Amino acid sequence: MQLLKQSTQVVVRIGPFMDAVDAVTPETGITLGAADQAELLKHNGAATVDISAATWAGITGAGGWYDLTLSASHTDTLGLLEVVIQDASVCLPVFARFMVVPVNVWDSLFGADLLQVDLQQWIGTAPLGLSAQKVQGHTVTHAAGAIDAAAIGTGAIDADAIAADAITAAKIATDAIGADEFAQAAADKVWSSAARTLTAFSTGLALSVWDVLETAIIAASSIGLKVKNNLDAAITSRPAAADYTAGRAANLDNLNAAVASRAAPGDAMDLVAGAVDAAALAADAVDEILDEPVEGATTMRQMLRLYASMMLAKASGGGTVTLTFRDLADTKARVTMTVNTTTGDRSAVVLDGT
Repeated sequence: MQLLKQSTQVVVRIGPFMDAVDAVTPETGITLGAADQAELLKHNGAATVDISAATWAGITGAGGWYDLTLSASHTDTLGLLEVVIQDASVCLPVFARFMVVPVNVWDSLFGADLLQVDLQQWIGTAPLGLSAQKVQGHTVTHAAGAIDAAAIGTGAIDADAIAADAITAAKIATDAIGADEFAQAAADKVWSSAARTLTAFSTGLALSVWDVLETAIIAASSIGLKVKNNLDAAITSRPAAADYTAGRAANLDNLNAAVASRAAPGDAMDLVAGAVDAAALAADAVDEILDEPVEGATTMRQMLRLYASMMLAKASGGGTVTLTFRDLADTKARVTMTVNTTTGDRSAVVLDGT
């Protein structure tokens, strides 16, 4: 008996169809529409399904055999499925039986899926729930020293063997790693190791340093406290340029002056002539200016395109109720106006500044 995957279209082979009189001559002209009966009998007494309009084709080189296409609706009911084709004046009755099985069962038998099962007993008793998995009624023991470095294969535990999220802060108890959990020998191993080069510094670690509250920096003689105390003061003086190396002195000359005054908040700032020119403006800065909305959602860039269209580009419809101004490349209508030919009043304007 052929197994069929539930709710899946499939082509099945039906036959052999033999002559109704001599029972040995293959019938090669059978059509479902002309047969007395062409039906499907589904499992558990479901209603008979007419298949006279189903796709049906003779098999080349196999007289009396045909390919029948069963649709997903034909195979939607699990269990026994029978095809019945009868035409008393032409051929002997033909019956074909199939078993419709769940998708998982089909894919586990003929595909790459695994068969899903429910464990009902383990060593004669019902298994524990997933939260308490173990071998019921049995204690697993091992001899002292059974698991040591020699018993674990080289490379058995490496980065590829550990899931990406297997070791995270959430999976480690607050006090799981402390001084009491480290053997003295382990600490000695760390301090006796050769010097290592730090090759990566995570963003999170950097932020954890910079985000420390000022009030938390209180440890005497710490670098953090020195930085805090030395920066938390007004700038009143600085060394002379001569106190620095010759290579640095020239670059520090501009800093070797007292900070005498500064503009008050809200005061206008004077810029040196030529301070803001084409070379000082980055391309994205210019884009931000041009793409700033000027009126409603219309940007400066779009305004310039619309002005250029009306003043420099082709126009059509003069003297009519519809005036159209093209873009400079003559690829689209930028401005379309509905006007009164007598007064020149505009009653509607359509703009395309894109």
